[in-house]
Amino acid sequence: MKLKLILFLFLCILQPIKAFNSDLFYLHKFYTSITQVEFNPQTKSLECVMNVFIDDLELALSKKFNKTITLENVDFKEFTKKYLKDVFKVKSEKGLLKDILWIGMESDKDKASLYFEIENASNYKKFYYQNEILISYFPDQVNFVNFVNQNPKKTLIFKNGTSFLKYE
Repeated sequence: MKLKLILFLFLCILQPIKAFNSDLFYLHKFYTSITQVEFNPQTKSLECVMNVFIDDLELALSKKFNKTITLENVDFKEFTKKYLKDVFKVKSEKGLLKDILWIGMESDKDKASLYFEIENASNYKKFYYQNEILISYFPDQVNFVNFVNQNPKKTLIFKNGTSFLKYE
């Protein structure tokens, strides 16, 4: 009888504790980027800030360029700039790709902020946008592009398999 009681306690008390420490109870990593886009009427450009997790960006850059790339690499910003131009695209209403003007980047503990502009963007509401950052490496990645100077705020959502989206 004592053996059954001990076995019962083990199954009811100790196993849930063990299960609590298993991968089942860790939060699943959230794969996302958020890009804030603001139209500057004085310069007629779109001013953009993209926020991504550094560890995800490091992994994507390492895979894309077939070498280990970390934030400490001297060329990290240059690799990031090249990658950004491959994955964030804007097309005019006539289907012409707009140039991405790299401004720079900042980083803190776990986030990188990428700064860039799209010039000659007066008709940005008629443009098509694509944001595929990290999607090739993280299939669950979701990228939000928020147009912040609109009322109400306009958001485009990009997931695996999403192509260009029109602003409308």
